[in-house]
Amino acid sequence: MTSDDVKKRRMRCYGHILNLTARAFLFGEDQETFEAESDFYQLVDRHEEDLRLWRKVGAVGRLRNIVKFTRASPQRSERFRKASSEVDDHEDYQI
Repeated sequence: MTSDDVKKRRMRCYGHILNLTARAFLFGEDQETFEAESDFYQLVDRHEEDLRLWRKVGAVGRLRNIVKFTRASPQRSERFRKASSEVDDHEDYQI
């Protein structure tokens, strides 16, 4: 195996490792159960239980809930855009 092969393999593995790390960080050890439980709560319109489940994840779960709440309404999304543009004058926001 040449040094170029080693570098290519390392970069390919890096993306996979990053994906696994992000999933472990978000969902814990039992990712499939967590996702299934969250999907179930959304399917049967039990949003409070879904929010509670995500709150247990910690700061990332709370951030997810805030984003979901903001995006659930066009008015809230627009209000967020306005507040964001007041803080930073860039016109090219993509939310």
